[in-house]
Amino acid sequence: MKKEKSVIHDFTTGSIPGHLINFAIPILLSNLMMILLNTVDMAVVGRVLGQAGTSAISTGFAIALFVNTFAGGFSAASQIQIAHLVGAGEHKRISTYISTVSGIIFVFTLAIMAVTIPLNKTLINLVNTPPEAYKGALQYSLINLLGIIPIFAYHILSAFIRGLGDSKHPFYFIAIACSLNIILDLLFVGVFHWGVASAAIATVIAQFISVICSITFLYNNRQKLGLSLSKKDFFTWNKPISINFLKLSIPIALKNCAIHGAALAVTSLVNNFGVTISAFSGIRDNINITIILLINCIGASGAMIVGQNLAARKLSRVLKTMGWVAVFALSSTLIISLAFSIFPEQIVSLYTSEPDIIKLARPYIPIALIAFSGLGFNAIFRSLVDGSGNHKINIWIAIFDAVIARVGLAYLLGVYLNKGYMGLWYGLALSEYVPVIIGIIFFMSGVWKRKTAIQS
Repeated sequence: MKKEKSVIHDFTTGSIPGHLINFAIPILLSNLMMILLNTVDMAVVGRVLGQAGTSAISTGFAIALFVNTFAGGFSAASQIQIAHLVGAGEHKRISTYISTVSGIIFVFTLAIMAVTIPLNKTLINLVNTPPEAYKGALQYSLINLLGIIPIFAYHILSAFIRGLGDSKHPFYFIAIACSLNIILDLLFVGVFHWGVASAAIATVIAQFISVICSITFLYNNRQKLGLSLSKKDFFTWNKPISINFLKLSIPIALKNCAIHGAALAVTSLVNNFGVTISAFSGIRDNINITIILLINCIGASGAMIVGQNLAARKLSRVLKTMGWVAVFALSSTLIISLAFSIFPEQIVSLYTSEPDIIKLARPYIPIALIAFSGLGFNAIFRSLVDGSGNHKINIWIAIFDAVIARVGLAYLLGVYLNKGYMGLWYGLALSEYVPVIIGIIFFMSGVWKRKTAIQS
């Protein structure tokens, strides 16, 4: 009888670059799908509604992204901790982990909705949204907040699956969602002319479909994974798992929240320069998010391999993994930097046809090169920081990267030294190197060599 292929993937043996490539490519493709999803929203709305539509999408998306950073923190923590269980050979604890964490996240999601939905208008006002874009931004962010449950659920379910070493199926699910989102965008905005709000509705519907696919996959493979779950398991939480999850997920979520909160603060300053600068800033943010998603797939893949090998106490493979992450991340940022240097107007024109916005692309080149390079170095140490599951280091990154560096440097260059919106963007670009410095200190300290929290 042919042996059934395991759903759980072991990265503690075999070729490190092979594992890195095989795990990273589906994440890369998933991120490209997410990029395409966001780009289509902005491109369709921008071409139908002009600068006001582009600005509305960029501002509304920034608010939604700020809230979604909590999902990123929860998913990153659960993905790494499941990797620790796999690396330590604790497969039997995965079922308890999934039920406990799912219940915690559901409660957190309801709490986040209860807080953010009443504050939506306040957030839109805080970022100085241009009057022409105000109504659209308000509608876009509100609908995303109302649809936060499927958006959060997709991120968490994908993290569970990736934590088991499977990055392919989350890609399949987001590909289905993205295809549906594009069709609905073109239909709702381009054909029916339902405006900015309909782009957000399309996104929520698409994410809901991806959640259905993820649940179906886990249910169909429950025996292979050793999952034995009942409804009461999601409300009867394992105390040690709950504590370890919250200790890691909350600092990561706060770090992400602080970073995006800082970005919102800078967006508020940029929006004072008018709708054209606001629209380009939204495109700039979208381009940066695109590069971050591309480079982060390398860092996230490295973190998975680092996490398993730390749990298995194979420290030499951790160092080799960081080396290969450096090769892939830095070569990728070099190619991206060259592409933007040669074709800046063409890249920006993917988002808009407005000449006043496109002409800002070339002066932005030096800022882009600084930011892209920082992201490449960031991926190297992110693989170690995230893979270790150390919650304290994420708190330090939140304090220094977001609160001090991003807001501080942007304000120093843009406002105090009176360099305008270019100074604000230079400040954000330079802040990308702060996590690199913290990562180097963390690496040199040797703290990462200790046992993982989930093992202890």
